Amino acid sequence: MSISLPENLRVTYISHLRFRADWKTREHAHDNAYEMILILDGEIETRIRGETLRGPVGSVLVYPRGLPHEERAVGGPLHMLLVVWSERTPTRVPTDWPLISSDRRGRIREILHWLHELQPGNHPTLSSLLHCALVEFSRGAVVSPDDPISRVCRHIDQNFSGKIALKDLAKIAHQSPYHFSRLFHQRTGMSPMRYLRKMRVEAAKTLVVTSPLPLRAIAPMVGLVDEFHLSRVFRSMTGHAPSLLRSQAKNASSR
Repeated sequence: MSISLPENLRVTYISHLRFRADWKTREHAHDNAYEMILILDGEIETRIRGETLRGPVGSVLVYPRGLPHEERAVGGPLHMLLVVWSERTPTRVPTDWPLISSDRRGRIREILHWLHELQPGNHPTLSSLLHCALVEFSRGAVVSPDDPISRVCRHIDQNFSGKIALKDLAKIAHQSPYHFSRLFHQRTGMSPMRYLRKMRVEAAKTLVVTSPLPLRAIAPMVGLVDEFHLSRVFRSMTGHAPSLLRSQAKNASSR
């Protein structure tokens, strides 16, 4: 699918937003503004263009200007990162622009956090960074939900706490383990099992920072054998121990 990206962007607003489980909006549209939403925690449901989109953690949604939509939190509180932008020279809104994508590589998250940090100074690179985020968004949106690699990633995202073997993932993709591993690496830049470890560590990060649970309790919740296995995988993926992350989070909250 060919997607035309806007060139004359002007970032107008960036913010972390947190909503209660009962949050919802009425149908509305923004005449002169585009919105990009990255779901950091929880799940959002959006009615737009006659479709109902479900955006779990890691999803990215873009609402073109002038397009009516309504949103609500699904199943619990919602935490998102919102970026609003306009065009210095308004152009026709493309009808083929995708509305939802997945930040499987984590690049959009990094870019949007960088935008958020730079915003107070109105840094001149804001528009360039946003353009990079849109490029990554469009790359993720091109893939069909029925694509074999998308099916596998979705299975991992939903079942990472259980036992998952390479042969099981290859079976979901209807490919041999060898060909599946090659294709998965070409598409994601990592092996299937590294992607699984990444999902487990991301889930562990959330629990380490937001809960008082000991590591021995967190480990089986994210599909790892025990606290020693958790610490080893965590350190290999992040470069530091989970205990350090918890300590840093406590120090930051006490300031």
